[in-house]
Amino acid sequence: MSWYSAAIDTDVASTRLKLASMLYCKGDFQRAADVLDDVKSRYDNTVQAICGCNRMDPLVTKPRKVFTELLHEGDTDVLMKTRVAYCVRFLRQEVFCAPPILHFEMVRGVGDDFQHRDPNERTWMNWAVVDARPFLYYLQYLTFRDLGLRHRQIQAFDALRTSIVDGERQDQVFHPETAANLLAHCWEMEGGFDEALNWYLASQEAMPRNNAANLHIRRLTNIL
Repeated sequence: MSWYSAAIDTDVASTRLKLASMLYCKGDFQRAADVLDDVKSRYDNTVQAICGCNRMDPLVTKPRKVFTELLHEGDTDVLMKTRVAYCVRFLRQEVFCAPPILHFEMVRGVGDDFQHRDPNERTWMNWAVVDARPFLYYLQYLTFRDLGLRHRQIQAFDALRTSIVDGERQDQVFHPETAANLLAHCWEMEGGFDEALNWYLASQEAMPRNNAANLHIRRLTNIL
């Protein structure tokens, strides 16, 4: 907890989401829900998602504009805490602080996938990495399910789906294959196995290699 506290204000969401994930994984669902509600209240439309995995298109001007504004507005420390959301990263040493579905992301390589990673990917592809907004809604879905708050669970499910399919928000998603895998897993938990398979297949189509969707498709087809 002391380490989470020391890093809590790095940005709007990432450390808070890791804290909520840890609380969820240890069964402290109400405290996890409280942290997630806090993140949601901070994550308004002025927040820009930032990815440090070299997946940001340099031609996309919106992130660059945000950083330019940060430099001109003065107190960059405050603005970074209120305007930027990094993607959330779980190292393999943090596996027990991440929901089980993200464990698959740490072993996403299948067959000769490892040979198809550029130097930047060789590190982060051994971790679980997910964009903050989709992960927020996925964690809310899990947490509200275990708290028995069905209405809020469905709200989180709908918000997760919107964060992926909404064209105006697509430039905020730098790990779309992982976000699609999270949505597919929600469909599984809803009993919609055909929809889940369709989302895993969509994830696979977008990124055929080094994608945990390959493992999920095998797992799900055995169920079906």
